[in-house]
Amino acid sequence: MDHAAGNKHLDVMQYLHSRNESCSALAYPLTAREGRLQELIWLTCNFPGLYHNATFTDAAARGHLRIVTWLHGNSEQHLGYRVKTTTAAMDWAAAGGHLEIVTWLHENRSEGCGSDALDMAAANGYLYVVQWLHENRVEGCTVPAIDDAATNRHLDVVRWLHNNRQEGATTDAMDGAAAGGHREVVFWLRNKRNEGYTSAAVDGAIAIGDMELLRWFYANHIGCTAIGFDRAIEARNIEMIPFLSRTGTEGCTVNGYVSAVRNGHLHIARWILVRQPHWYDEKDFDRVKLKYGWTSVIILAAIPWYSLVDES
Repeated sequence: MDHAAGNKHLDVMQYLHSRNESCSALAYPLTAREGRLQELIWLTCNFPGLYHNATFTDAAARGHLRIVTWLHGNSEQHLGYRVKTTTAAMDWAAAGGHLEIVTWLHENRSEGCGSDALDMAAANGYLYVVQWLHENRVEGCTVPAIDDAATNRHLDVVRWLHNNRQEGATTDAMDGAAAGGHREVVFWLRNKRNEGYTSAAVDGAIAIGDMELLRWFYANHIGCTAIGFDRAIEARNIEMIPFLSRTGTEGCTVNGYVSAVRNGHLHIARWILVRQPHWYDEKDFDRVKLKYGWTSVIILAAIPWYSLVDES
């Protein structure tokens, strides 16, 4: 019956009930999430003792105002008590951009919200909700509001928070924006805020293959980490690998070296071994030489440590 409730099959629910089948408390939130008021009313009439406290919050989070208002106005008659909720109802309604739910809860319920409401609305790009909460509630937001909005490419929200709130941001803002390839956000943060960024931003640009952003970071004197170099090698990024080889001083880890050999980048493997000769293992090259058509002479030309063998 739980599955029937969650999939809007009232007729199936009624049939199962006629056979003395029951449901679990999960039927309530499953029905609320889908906005099925008819099924919810049926549940309160037939299984009032199974009401689940998550029902109200789930309906609010999904933007189902009819469910929210019905529970608020009719639960005492059908369940014998007024349903309870928490600040999570308004928090998650805000997170989903459901301003009509937020305003109704504000006007008709006393639970209020937490700073999560504005934080999550900002993270998800709902500027109109952010503005309403700022003007009508006192809970405010926290540092992740800008950080997460920047990470998710909501520059309009970032700008508004920058101009209207005082919580600030952290390096996570630009690091997250870079990892998503959101150049316009990265450049705006660089010009308007002073938190800066870390090598994680450069690693993020490498991970998504954004060469323009990578060049910009190096021009501004921030390089990647060894893990970032590994990612370029593992992705076989033939534009980034030479750039990092020429420009970076970070090198890679042994995983990057192994990836270079396995992916057929002899020149990169040589570059790495010059700096980390103790990683050399002749077997690494023997395992892949047939795959790439390497003869011993070819390998030796790139890797002086390799043993020349007679392959005639």
